[in-house]
Amino acid sequence: MKEQERSWFRLDNAAKIFPSVTSDRLTHLFRVAVRLHEPIQPELLLSALQAVVPRFPSFQVRLQPGLFWYSLVENPESPTIYPETTSPCLPFHRKNRSTHLFRVRWFGRRIAVEFSHALTDGMGGATFLRSLVAEYLHLTGREAVDPEDLRRLERTPDPAEAVDDFQSLYDPSFPRFETWDKAFQVPFKLLPKGQYAVTTGRLPLKATLAQAKQSKATLTEFLAATLLASFQEVFLTLPPALRRRARPLRLVLPVNLRPVFHSKTLRNFFVVVPVEIDLRLGPYDFEEIVRKVHHQLQAEMDPKLLKKQIMRNLRGELNPLARLLPLPLKALVLSTVFGSYERQHTASLSNLGRTTWPEPWNQAVHDVEFTPPPSPFCRVNAGVVSYGDSLSVTFGNLSVDSSVERIFFTRLRRLGLPVSIESNRPFLEV
Repeated sequence: MKEQERSWFRLDNAAKIFPSVTSDRLTHLFRVAVRLHEPIQPELLLSALQAVVPRFPSFQVRLQPGLFWYSLVENPESPTIYPETTSPCLPFHRKNRSTHLFRVRWFGRRIAVEFSHALTDGMGGATFLRSLVAEYLHLTGREAVDPEDLRRLERTPDPAEAVDDFQSLYDPSFPRFETWDKAFQVPFKLLPKGQYAVTTGRLPLKATLAQAKQSKATLTEFLAATLLASFQEVFLTLPPALRRRARPLRLVLPVNLRPVFHSKTLRNFFVVVPVEIDLRLGPYDFEEIVRKVHHQLQAEMDPKLLKKQIMRNLRGELNPLARLLPLPLKALVLSTVFGSYERQHTASLSNLGRTTWPEPWNQAVHDVEFTPPPSPFCRVNAGVVSYGDSLSVTFGNLSVDSSVERIFFTRLRRLGLPVSIESNRPFLEV
């Protein structure tokens, strides 16, 4: 019997490490959210969720520990919805074994879904959210031509959506991937447990694209360069003793592998590529940073180099010692490995790209947000998504210091870009 026909799934290659290294701070939960023009009707949202989730069988699961690995087993319980909380992306209740690996929240005009990276990645999560919102808007009485079949109610799930497509790329002839050295990370004090500071800046997409073009960069390159420049500014304000311990300032950018390798999977299918400046060589002006980001991204996006990184991850999974080590011992090893990996980058910048719905559902949506998962190592990460002419840049910050996001949005305003700010952190000023 094929795996997608069973009542359980193996965790995909990228997901295998997440359950073993999850903690109260390192939750591996990210969020994709939509704000509508009208207040949410919770009873219709619950009906929409229960109608849509059966068409996503790889999401109708819970996590189950085994002797050697965690697995995903069918969860027969219907998911429910929850009211919004002050801090998003907080951990699931570990003692509740019936917990789904996603959580739907609502408040005012916002529908938000928080996903565990053990279940899916940003693109898989965005696909689920689009279907949920489409069904909700249908239940409110809005009809739309649905060429993508977003409501999915009568469609048989495509088995390809539940496949771990990393495995199809295994090629032992590929050379080993070179490890990165440690990166600069902000030395800020952590927030108390249970708090996650989230700040979203909204900009006009067309004006931001024009500014990126003026800098001879794509939107992602422009935002990555601005974020690198912001971290550099933070570094230059540190005491001399800390600046003497300079390291490379390295961002990692997740790359959606589906268009590269022609995949339909809704499970994790991404790798991260680095862009960096070396703080040991002295300060960089913005034009230098843009050039470095552009050329580094152009080189790293080579499919052969992407596959080389995939092979690094697959080799780790297929290592005989890793396979035979009992789960409790494996968790100890994986925690050390993951901590070492997290120290190799300063922050992540994830761009989900442009989101759309068919008309008139499209007219009911105000904007979209993407919140990255919290990290006690990097402290600060950013998520980007656009809808219509609205570009949302959301910082997730586990530290008490908001310097990075404040400097980032101030730099954009100095370029003439209007930025509106929303934050759960009190008294944030830009």
